[in-house]
Amino acid sequence: MCNFLVSLLDYPVKAEAQAYRTRIFVRKPVKPADFSGRMYLDIYNASNGYGIEDVWRRSYQYYIENGHIYIGITSKPVNVQSLEKIDYNRYKSLYWVNIQAEDVPEIINPIKAIPGTEEGLIWDMLSQLGYLIKTNQAPFLANYAVEELYMTGQSQSGIYLNTYVYFFHSYVQEIFDGFLTVLGAGRMRDLRQKERRVSLAGIRDQLIANTEIPFILLSSHGDINLFRSKTHILQDLADCYPKIRHYELASSPHTDPTLPMKPAGSEVAKTVDSSRLLGGSYDYKVNFIQLAYYVNAARNFYINGLSMARNRQLPA
Repeated sequence: MCNFLVSLLDYPVKAEAQAYRTRIFVRKPVKPADFSGRMYLDIYNASNGYGIEDVWRRSYQYYIENGHIYIGITSKPVNVQSLEKIDYNRYKSLYWVNIQAEDVPEIINPIKAIPGTEEGLIWDMLSQLGYLIKTNQAPFLANYAVEELYMTGQSQSGIYLNTYVYFFHSYVQEIFDGFLTVLGAGRMRDLRQKERRVSLAGIRDQLIANTEIPFILLSSHGDINLFRSKTHILQDLADCYPKIRHYELASSPHTDPTLPMKPAGSEVAKTVDSSRLLGGSYDYKVNFIQLAYYVNAARNFYINGLSMARNRQLPA
């Protein structure tokens, strides 16, 4: 039996008209004429304490060769603190302030919430940025007519995406044309910031809501241990959710530190957790299966022939 109920009754509005300022990073063709009309909004992964461009690292050739636009958004207050450590003058105007401001501790744990900030502002940021883009009102995309807009996220950001789809997509259905969770399937997070001792963003089991657009979730082999992913939650989705699919990629690693595109170690060293560098001795811990191939295949799967015709069904 299928149950498509989505309820926000247990999540009252915490604050209205709360100001914020975050960072977005735009990569686009130099000439508007070379733009494909397709744009990806990627939620930067915050798990290392600085914004990780996981999806860009895996798919940059795909974006460039096809003339797509890629926009990454800083997704958590801890990443703002990292940006300020890299270049304070450039990023000092960013803020995710709570209605009750508090002093920010000098030493920040990327797993815990930062007092005086509000992680839940990300939901407004995603909807408002998506609306500006889809309605061609974004000033940084002048002369770039966006026809299709997709949201992506990996790992913790994939968990953010799962949460957004369940709680918010039904209210803003005309913004996004598809969703792709690159790892993090089966999990969601708290809507609002809460003080926590261990749990990363208050992670819980994923809830599924029906969508009228394609929603694909990928799980690597490494996710089973990392997230203790309860893949049974995502079994037999086709019976109730014709536009949602989950794919498990056997033997694949959670991350690809051997990819040629990786953060500069000299910049990472300036952030809150310089020990989490990609590359070097870390390489031997994973295998060499390139998850990027499957990520890009998933894009083509739900886009080519599906995105522009919402009444079609995804194959089982």
